[in-house]
Amino acid sequence: MSATLADSMQGFYSSALGRAGTLQDLEREYFLVNSGASAATSLSWMDAARAYFSVLNGSASPTSIQDEAFKYYSSLSGLTPAASYSLADHMYKVFASPADGGNGGPSPSAPITDQLEAYYDAEAFDGYVADGRVSKNLLTPNQASIEIDTTGLFAFTNCSIARVTTQSYDGLASLSLTSAASGNMTAGQAQTVGNRTAVVGGRTYTAVVYSRSAVSARQARVSIDWLDSSGTFISAVGGTLVTNTTTGWTQLTVTGTSPANAAFCGVYMTIVSTGAASEVHYADNFGLTLGENTNWLPPVVNSGNKPSVQFDGVSDIMTTTQYFTGAPVTIYTVYLPREQAGGVSRAVWGNSLAGDVGIRQMAGINGGDDGVTFSGLFGYTFGVGIVDVAKVTSIQVNSGATQPDLRINGTAQALDASGTNTATAGNGYGLGGSLTHGSYHCGQIAAHLVYSGIHTTQQRQQIERWLGGRFGVTVA
Repeated sequence: MSATLADSMQGFYSSALGRAGTLQDLEREYFLVNSGASAATSLSWMDAARAYFSVLNGSASPTSIQDEAFKYYSSLSGLTPAASYSLADHMYKVFASPADGGNGGPSPSAPITDQLEAYYDAEAFDGYVADGRVSKNLLTPNQASIEIDTTGLFAFTNCSIARVTTQSYDGLASLSLTSAASGNMTAGQAQTVGNRTAVVGGRTYTAVVYSRSAVSARQARVSIDWLDSSGTFISAVGGTLVTNTTTGWTQLTVTGTSPANAAFCGVYMTIVSTGAASEVHYADNFGLTLGENTNWLPPVVNSGNKPSVQFDGVSDIMTTTQYFTGAPVTIYTVYLPREQAGGVSRAVWGNSLAGDVGIRQMAGINGGDDGVTFSGLFGYTFGVGIVDVAKVTSIQVNSGATQPDLRINGTAQALDASGTNTATAGNGYGLGGSLTHGSYHCGQIAAHLVYSGIHTTQQRQQIERWLGGRFGVTVA
C-alpha cells in the first residue's frame, strides 16, 4: 500500500468518524459501525473486516478478506476490466481525492438490501431537487447569513465591510458595505484557500444574494468568479443589474456554467456608481447551489457536511403512492435541524401548538389526525422534542402489534392509547409533510429507507447504527 493511498484512507476514515487515530484503528471502527456492530466490541481488525464485507457483498461467511475486498472495491472503482488491476489499484481509485484521480472515498450503501422498496439518500444525489429546491447551499453558514462575523467574506473594491444587526433579511444580522469613494464597490465570498467553494467543471450553478440600500438606491448585481485548481482566475459570470431600494430587500441572481477547468468559485455582490464616500448598502442570504434554483437555502451544517434536502415548512413535500400495499413495512428516516440565527433550530417534532411557527409535520399518510407529527395514519399523538441534532428514526407499520413501534436513536417512544397500526393499499405518502392536512416539516431530511416486512431487532439495530455512524448520532 503506497503512502498516498494510506494517507487518503486515513483522511477518509477520520472525516467519516469525526476523530483522529491510526489507520488500522480508524478502519476497524469504520468497519464495525458500518456492519451494524458496536464500535466498542473487542473484535479484531480481521473479524471487523469480515463482518463489514459480508454485509456489503451479501456474503454469508467470507473466507478470504482479500477476495471480498477486491470484490467490493472493484465494484466501486470503475476500473475495467477489473481483473487487469490489483486490489491496491482499485482502492487507490476509490479513496484518492478527485484532484489525484480518485473518487474521494466510498459512498456508503445500505447494510441490508433485501426487500428495500424505496431508498432516498441525499448523499447519493448531486444537487437533488425536491419541488424545485436543491439539496444544499454550498457556502459556509457564516458566508451565507453573516450571523457570527465576517469570516469567509472579503471587501474587494472601494469599500469596507462589517457585520451589522440594524438590518437583516433572515436571522439577526447582515453584511454592510461602506464605500471609500464614489464609484463601484464589490464585496462577497473570499476566494482564498479554505474560503472559496469547490465546483465541478461543466456544471450549472446559481448564485443569489439579497441587497438593500441605507439611503441611496443603486443598481446592483451578483456574480460568480470561476477559478482553476491553483486558485487562478479563469472567468466570471454576472447577473442582470437590478435597482435596490431603501424600504426592502431585492433579490439578485445569476446562473452560469462552470468552465471545463474550473475547480473553485467565489460569489460576490457589486453596487454600481456610489455617489461618494461613506455610502452604505447591505447584503444578506448569499447562496450558491447546483442547478437553476433561485430560492435561498440555509447551508448544510450536519455531521461531516453531508448533503441533505431542505424542506421549507411551507409547501415542500415529496409524494408517492407506491410504498403501501397493505403488507408490513419498516421505515427509517434521518432528520436534521434547519439552522437559524445563532444556531437556533426551528425544526421541531411534536403536536401542532398554536403560536409556535417551527412545529411542522414531517411525514404523513392520508387519513390521519392533524395533530400527529410522524405519520398521520395512525391517529396517535406524540411529541419527540426539538431536532437540535441529527436524529435517526424507525417505525414499523402493519406489524400486527396494537401500536406501531416508533424509535428515535434506537429508543422506543411512548404513544397514546388511541389509533390503529394499519396502512391499506393505495395510501398516499408524503415525505416532508401531510398530504391531507397541509402541515409541513421545516428542516432537513438526509435519508429515508422503506423496507417490505418487519425487521428483527438485530436488523433494525444494524440499519439504525449504520445511519447513526454516517451522521454522528449515538444509537442505543
